[in-house]
Amino acid sequence: MSNFVLFPGPFLYITKVSNHSEIKDSIVSFIKDHARGEIDSPVEKAYSSYYNDENQFSDFMITNSFLTDIIWDPMDSMLRQMPFEIRSPVNNSNVTELWYQYYKTGGHHKEHTHSNCTFSGIYILHSTEPNKTIFFGNGAANQGYQRFTHDTHYLTEGHVILFPSEMYHKVMPNEHERMVISFNIKSR
Repeated sequence: MSNFVLFPGPFLYITKVSNHSEIKDSIVSFIKDHARGEIDSPVEKAYSSYYNDENQFSDFMITNSFLTDIIWDPMDSMLRQMPFEIRSPVNNSNVTELWYQYYKTGGHHKEHTHSNCTFSGIYILHSTEPNKTIFFGNGAANQGYQRFTHDTHYLTEGHVILFPSEMYHKVMPNEHERMVISFNIKSR
């Protein structure tokens, strides 16, 4: 089931990857093997391929044709089902950044947005507890962004969340290890 969540702010598009169980094991295995080094964010207790990957993760995802299931099918579905008109039609999109976040117990991520892109996405690859991502709405020029929130605790692994990249969000501390794949999409 796919749906839009509209609240005072932009929107979230939520869908489930139909073959999640088929692709999960090979991606989790790659991440655990790749993330053997030090946690690169001791404060947030997370290992990320964002800063120190040299495209190994992106190459792995492309080689194994996972982008269609995790990014492009959800993106196409979102654009087809959009319950409102967007200012500019999306005719051409490309992934500008693709990385994983491997959260250890207590891992979290402070409030942030994604820049230089149109949409961002989170694929919940592995989690044994309610999702910890919270989105903030009603933020004109990033002011008062905490006035409205949407807690995505009801989402489970296998879900993809797409959202406008300027939307503030954060990850609350988790009780168990958690893995997500994050990505940014530039649309023209």
